[in-house]
Amino acid sequence: MIHAMPNQGSYDHGFYNYHPTFVFDLSQANRYQIVSFVYGDGTTTPATLTPLPDRAQYVKMALEGKLSNYSGLMAVLRRPNDDAPFAVPRQGYYDSQLPPELMAAWKELPR
Repeated sequence: MIHAMPNQGSYDHGFYNYHPTFVFDLSQANRYQIVSFVYGDGTTTPATLTPLPDRAQYVKMALEGKLSNYSGLMAVLRRPNDDAPFAVPRQGYYDSQLPPELMAAWKELPR
């Protein structure tokens, strides 16, 4: 499964803006392997790509003010080789699946 989607900015471009929690929660709910996941800053030429190995990397970037007003996310996910039905993900914050430091950051960062 390949996703390339707007993250921030890109006003009136596409129907939705996605956030990393979508990829992490979708993968966890369905046991998908995250093959590659990157954040693209569209304000630089060429675009700056930053790997997102985990939720903490994106939160760190947000806390440090390193998120662009014009960005995208690119993800490659691999489905397990079984016949398990699709599971609708829930945001990890609401299921208390985040470590304490990320729960605290979620409350501090603007929404």
